[in-house]
Amino acid sequence: MALFLMIRGGNPVPIHTLLSASKGILSGLNTAVPNSMIQKMESSVDRVVKPGFEKEWHRYTNRAANFFKHADRDPFDELDGVDIEGVNRVDAVVCILAVWEYVKELPLTILIGLLFVSESTKSFFDFHSFLSEREEGKQLLYELSQRPDNERDKFLLDVFELSLKTEKCASRIPIPSLGSHGS
Repeated sequence: MALFLMIRGGNPVPIHTLLSASKGILSGLNTAVPNSMIQKMESSVDRVVKPGFEKEWHRYTNRAANFFKHADRDPFDELDGVDIEGVNRVDAVVCILAVWEYVKELPLTILIGLLFVSESTKSFFDFHSFLSEREEGKQLLYELSQRPDNERDKFLLDVFELSLKTEKCASRIPIPSLGSHGS
């Protein structure tokens, strides 16, 4: 649902809430069934945090989630100093890659979500090599490259919505034709 809301350009607050819940579940699962992606991300970040600032770093990374969780305490307060959409994009990447390790085969909707997030974070991450390992990923990358930048989000939304309807029975990606951009 968080990916769907992100692709649709939804409000970042519910997206953040859904991603925080997902990260919490994955973190709990990681204690029972270790996930190398989660461990790599945590250890990579922990290695570059200055000694003595670990608690402060974790407090900062959880700041937005705690702010929304306790919004009832001061409903008129504002969250300052956090790029919530940027946090959402990074959290989405972490969740997708952690899920990928557990399930080994990403559902098409999550693959599309990864492509969407990779487009919006390409200055930090390059998931095109990951995506091109799957036939559907190659097809998505090709179709996306055929569209102008200003039509890519709409295209991904169309494919995502078609995939939601057909994912359980689809043997191929439902790509809207270049001539039809939505209904």
